[in-house]
Amino acid sequence: MHDLYVEQIVKARKDNRTGGLQKACMVLTVFLAAVTLLLDVRCIVLLVIAAIATWYLGNNQNVEYEYLFVNGQLDIDVVKTRKRKKLGSFQMEELECMACKDSVRLDGYKRQSMKQIHAMTGSTGFQPYALIFKQNQNLVEVIIEPEEELLKIFQTLTPNKILR
Repeated sequence: MHDLYVEQIVKARKDNRTGGLQKACMVLTVFLAAVTLLLDVRCIVLLVIAAIATWYLGNNQNVEYEYLFVNGQLDIDVVKTRKRKKLGSFQMEELECMACKDSVRLDGYKRQSMKQIHAMTGSTGFQPYALIFKQNQNLVEVIIEPEEELLKIFQTLTPNKILR
């Protein structure tokens, strides 16, 4: 028996603006630590705020999405630093439609209320696709950035539902 298996990891690109902001927060944190130790203990509140901002910006830079396709089931996880969170699990039988995110063919679905799952980084190397699944009579829109290998498997399993 031949199993279909594809694993794809999409890493968020480093944003220069956020990286620069993180470095500025680091410098501010060090400066406020020195001021707090040497001059005024009342600056500790600003020090704590700057330290939290530095930590938050650093954690949001290390984001990656994992798409795992095994025998007709697509699992999507997000990994931030060391924590993994399952965003969803979808069967290919539940797939209603798949097309480029900005495709006019998705306009009919956009008027309907549906849950949205964004599992994309915004990297310039990938074309984002919207997958519309029907789970328990509810529509779910999943936006991913699949590589060609994953697209080929989707095309093989459900050729009439993939709009390229």
